[in-house]
Amino acid sequence: MTGFFASQDDLADIASSVDYIESDIRSVRDTWNSDTGDRSAAFATVEAGQAFTELQSGLAGLLRDRAVKYEGIAQAVRDGRSAYQKFEDAVGETVDGIGETVSNAAEKVTDTVSNATDRVTETVNDAIDRVVPNRITDLLGGN
Repeated sequence: MTGFFASQDDLADIASSVDYIESDIRSVRDTWNSDTGDRSAAFATVEAGQAFTELQSGLAGLLRDRAVKYEGIAQAVRDGRSAYQKFEDAVGETVDGIGETVSNAAEKVTDTVSNATDRVTETVNDAIDRVVPNRITDLLGGN
């Protein structure tokens, strides 16, 4: 089964790609935090240092928010893929059960028809065995 024209493999690839984006954003954020912490001491004035700290804090928060968002998207794709797989499994089991039921019913019908045909054939043959010799005898002038 595919959802939105995406196969199970496509969904796995999408989740993996979003995971890469999320890990890249976290890596940039972590690098930014460590590098800027060391460099902020180099600013000569308190105002520049405060402005830099605010910028650093704002960017770190933005990157954190983006990473969390992409992490959620990746998880949603994985959950969707899992839901599709569960649905496919359930449909497969249902179809298999229906197929088995139909097969059993067809076998019973075939057996019933075969038995009925055998009984009809036997009855007709018995009737022929009783009636035909008497008719032949009557035609040939017998009793």
